[in-house]
Amino acid sequence: MQTMEYASIRRWTENGCPGADLDTLRRYTIEGQGAQGGGKDRSGHEDTYYTGFFIRLLKGMGPELVPEYNEKVEGAGKYVEKRVENARRMSDLLAIAITLDAYRDVADITEYKKEVMDHLKGLEVGGGYTVAPGTEIPTIFDTHCAIQVKAILSDRFRLSDKQKDNLHDFINSRVAPDGGMSNRPGKDKSGIVPTCAGLIILKTAARLDDDVKNLALKRLFGFFDTESGGFRSSDRTQFPDLLSTRMAISTLSYLETLTQLNHEGLERIVRFVSMCRKGGCYSSVPVDQAVDLEYTYYGVVTQSLLRDVLGHC
Repeated sequence: MQTMEYASIRRWTENGCPGADLDTLRRYTIEGQGAQGGGKDRSGHEDTYYTGFFIRLLKGMGPELVPEYNEKVEGAGKYVEKRVENARRMSDLLAIAITLDAYRDVADITEYKKEVMDHLKGLEVGGGYTVAPGTEIPTIFDTHCAIQVKAILSDRFRLSDKQKDNLHDFINSRVAPDGGMSNRPGKDKSGIVPTCAGLIILKTAARLDDDVKNLALKRLFGFFDTESGGFRSSDRTQFPDLLSTRMAISTLSYLETLTQLNHEGLERIVRFVSMCRKGGCYSSVPVDQAVDLEYTYYGVVTQSLLRDVLGHC
């Protein structure tokens, strides 16, 4: 799915979208790297997690739009080199994998790749993966992240039939009565992130049954706020946000079901994402004025995927 997103962003930047302000986006991304090579959070602190989003934006734009591309990638690679040994959280392992994938063009990542994969094994529990060591309950989202790490760092990523069946059983154990999926077992209500992650896992494992797919998609569309145009994280939240909207649009694109939203609905999503844009950067919700690398990536990839369907930004 990551490759799909990068390719879509590249098309988006190459065609130049009115109001996208690519110059601001490029400048903001470049300035988002700190002196040590890591990606900066909103406070300006360098962090492994944000380094992953810094690299995602770089890879989406590519060296054609960012002349300093190789220099920036090398700086980020050296930054994560020093942090692989102590990285244990799933979010950090994914960020490091994304960075190493870009860094492999300028350095030998064999040693670091092995370390990441060893750390990943320590998070495997009960058919899935947990957020951090010592956490006993695996979640759908962290399992989705683990599969991404394996796919990014493996020379030839392939799930065995047993692994596919285990993933199928794990996801099905988290299906909620409303047809969506929950990160934890026994929950009555689903959320958009586990529902999307579950659909992606089952699709990747070639174990996505039609009945499960249709019920989960119905639940996913139920998170769509027809008035504002974005997706909500759950039924407990009143307003949509950009993270949930990006997760929904990327999932629907990956499943090739994005056009199940009618034209008016897609246009409403475009307007919602545009309201989250501050210059060439993005915030979590329209009323939030603070931008960061994470939400800027979500905004860029959501707009690019919508452009692929609608033909405009």
